[in-house]
Amino acid sequence: RAAWLPVLLCLLLTAAATALVHRAERAAERAAFASDVLEVRARIHERMESYMTALRAGAGVLSQPEPVKADEFHRFVGRLQLTEQYPGTLGIGYSRRFDAVDAARASAEARELGWDVTVWPDTPRDEVHGIVLLEPMDARNRAALGYDMHTEATRREAMDRARDTGDVALSGKVTLVQEIEPEKQPGFLLYSPVYTVDAVPQTVEQRRATLKGFVYTPLRAGDLFEGVLGQELPRVAFELYDGYATSPETWLYASAHRIPWTGDVTVERLPVAGRVWTARFERVPLPSTAPSLAVVVAALGILLGAIALVVTLARDRAREREVRANANAKESEERLRMKQMFIGILGHDLRSPLNAIALGTAFLRRKHEGDAQSVAMIDGITSSVTRMTRMIEQILDLTRASLAGGIPVMKKRAELAAIVRDAVDEIRRGVPSAEIEVETVGDLAGAWDADRLGQVFSNLLGNAIRYRRDEPVRVTVDGTAPDRVVAAVHNAGVIPAPLLPVVFEPFRGSGEPRGGAGAGLGLGLAITRAIVDAHGGTIAVTSAEGTGTTFTVMLPRDAAPAPGAAPRRLAPA
Repeated sequence: RAAWLPVLLCLLLTAAATALVHRAERAAERAAFASDVLEVRARIHERMESYMTALRAGAGVLSQPEPVKADEFHRFVGRLQLTEQYPGTLGIGYSRRFDAVDAARASAEARELGWDVTVWPDTPRDEVHGIVLLEPMDARNRAALGYDMHTEATRREAMDRARDTGDVALSGKVTLVQEIEPEKQPGFLLYSPVYTVDAVPQTVEQRRATLKGFVYTPLRAGDLFEGVLGQELPRVAFELYDGYATSPETWLYASAHRIPWTGDVTVERLPVAGRVWTARFERVPLPSTAPSLAVVVAALGILLGAIALVVTLARDRAREREVRANANAKESEERLRMKQMFIGILGHDLRSPLNAIALGTAFLRRKHEGDAQSVAMIDGITSSVTRMTRMIEQILDLTRASLAGGIPVMKKRAELAAIVRDAVDEIRRGVPSAEIEVETVGDLAGAWDADRLGQVFSNLLGNAIRYRRDEPVRVTVDGTAPDRVVAAVHNAGVIPAPLLPVVFEPFRGSGEPRGGAGAGLGLGLAITRAIVDAHGGTIAVTSAEGTGTTFTVMLPRDAAPAPGAAPRRLAPA
């Protein structure tokens, strides 16, 4: 009995160690699997955002009054470098809405506008569309020219949704017209509406009335997702379905083998451009001929001296892998969150379509230099490019404030009155009709970053002008206190009560501007607060019907924040 006691103890320790190691391995595998799932989601989201950005750029080019010729559209699409930058798409096209009520008249109208296409099918309908431009002009895309996508229910739903929302819309699963070969793949389309006016109209009725057509891209599911996953496919099997149902009718893509309907399967919903895809994931274990660590521990557990060493090392290694895998999963989740915040603007393809717009507008301005209406339209597009650049600068400021703990400032002696006057002059140059009354009193000198405070008052004055209700904007700067200067910017507009608690948070608006002019990303007030915080000051807002809205900024005259104070990090909204 005494002789068997060490053996029994060894067996007990071996069983405990084996169970512990096995559980740790399973936990590490689950964490690694979760990280791989997040990586696949991030890749799909990033790729689809790049296509949507390209379509929005195309909509800006096609909104000009004069019809875009085939050679101009060919050059525009060529600058986008579809093969290199947007793998998986069959091309980019333009579907025109015609005034005609049948296919024959629409075909005649298309030829009058310079497009040699025949609209089909020849079926009665209330509204006629037709593909008039499609690049690259290969055999697949020639088969689609003239096709009225609005005659097919799935495509029509996406087109109508894009028209009514004013943004890119994803269709359901379809068989593309370009599928002219026996081997066909499931497909879908992205549509971006093109209106006869510069900006997206404010109401659904206006959008329907001013719809000019759609810039769109047809996508083959197999080609697209092979390009998304590439050769570095994570250790997961992946299936994708259109909508919420997972059936053969809604199946879009499978990365490897079909995933069984029972077992350890993760189901994710992927929202894309107004639709939802359902993704099913299954872990794919790597092939290995070596025994598992638990088996090794069990074998070596026979020796009492070795069991302590093996169990300790195995436990530590397993815990380290588990911690690292969990850390990787959290890092991937955080990376995905940041990508979701900034991907539509700061995606890796943002500069490409932005440069394409700038090049296109410069080319069109030279071409139509004698046409005042065209020049005005092109200048509007150029202004939009400038506004997009300004948005990028705001987002970069937001990123600095979030990641670096606040916006850096360079303080030196400055006069707040001069800073306010410069901001007022800038606003008046942009809005000559703006009425701004400025009142100053007392000593307005202090140690501040003049450029950053100029940004503060430019943001506050810009908002005030936008919501002023045809009444003057009033600015008062009070320097009568010895240790601080207080500035107030007042306008007659009112911020809705539910927005007041979050008005300084990123991606929140201060209300609806009249006519929607100048609507931005909702970053101006968040950046304004960060700049004021960096100066050790405070900013507050009051707003009520009948009294209007007042933003009050308090700035200490000295260069240092209050003791123990730290710049506020901007949390995402």
